[in-house]
Amino acid sequence: IYTITIRHVTSTMVKQRLNKYKRLCRKDGKWYFRISSRKMKSKEVQVIPWSLSDSNYVQTPSQKLDPQTTVFVGALHGMLNAEGLFIIMNDLFGGVVYAGIDTDKFKYPIGSARVTFNNRHSYMRAVTAAFIEIKTTKFTKKVQVDPYLEDSPCSHCKVQQGPYFCREMTCFRYFCLRCWNLQHHPDLHSSHKPLMRSSKNRNTSPPQMRFFQQ
Repeated sequence: IYTITIRHVTSTMVKQRLNKYKRLCRKDGKWYFRISSRKMKSKEVQVIPWSLSDSNYVQTPSQKLDPQTTVFVGALHGMLNAEGLFIIMNDLFGGVVYAGIDTDKFKYPIGSARVTFNNRHSYMRAVTAAFIEIKTTKFTKKVQVDPYLEDSPCSHCKVQQGPYFCREMTCFRYFCLRCWNLQHHPDLHSSHKPLMRSSKNRNTSPPQMRFFQQ
């Protein structure tokens, strides 16, 4: 899958460019670009315009955002902006104060976002849901919801860094490698899967964990 990004200063320039290209066509409110090559006769790829102002939506500009009541939302559709995500999450769980779409170095969305709540109850409802299905007139997409991870010390030993997070309700805390293995012995919580915070602020699953000998 290839992504091509073309940046323009104003929305007017984007509209002019969309109307100018002869290879662009519009179907059901969506833009498509026709491409071809020696191996491929002709194919239509979707063009999704993105405004920089669509990346963030906050209810109150002075609102303090608490990372401990923030969730990571993954597998987002490219047509969903921050305001739309804000409305959806608020309708489902209530208490949303901020939604932000993660972008690449060109300020184009990368398919993930952060949503902050103003209370613990709404936050836990969202985390417990784990997955939600978003249906619109233009697309249907199942997205994942996880706790937003920070750089944190191990919640168990409180000495080492805790890069591994367990989202199961019986744990729901950060662990260093040693404490994870001690608390997740094959005979105890072996079904729990760790989450990690990547360098791009996205939640990822780590490699297979190794257990210490008792």
